[in-house]
Amino acid sequence: MNKLLKISFVILLFTLIANNGFSQTSISYYNSADSKIGLAHNFSEKLWAEARIYAALEDFDPGAELALCYNVLKIEGYQFYFGLGAMLKEDNGLIVPLGVQFAPFEKFKNLSLHIELQPVFQENRDKLQSSLGLRYTFGKK
Repeated sequence: MNKLLKISFVILLFTLIANNGFSQTSISYYNSADSKIGLAHNFSEKLWAEARIYAALEDFDPGAELALCYNVLKIEGYQFYFGLGAMLKEDNGLIVPLGVQFAPFEKFKNLSLHIELQPVFQENRDKLQSSLGLRYTFGKK
């Protein structure tokens, strides 16, 4: 229960920061073996940065990721992106997020789904993570 309370507090904190912050701030959830919660800010229509923390309820493994992403292509509601960043954990590493984001709900334009592949390059091992998730962008889109 203590872990759930901590994660709930972090989600609430991110939500409060995003509500009082800039109009192009978003909060994300990445569902995978290494689930994450992210707080992002769009600097422009193409460039955005995101800080992610690991949010697994079981076997909580503290760590974070920082990524700078670039929207490569936008086609009829689909936005393809790639990025470069760092995994800050026991075994630090380089991350390369590759994904697509889309808003399938006409009435909820600020809510989008995303699918991401993320190669992780670490000193002792390399791995490929995949995730599905939700992203909510605060302010007008």
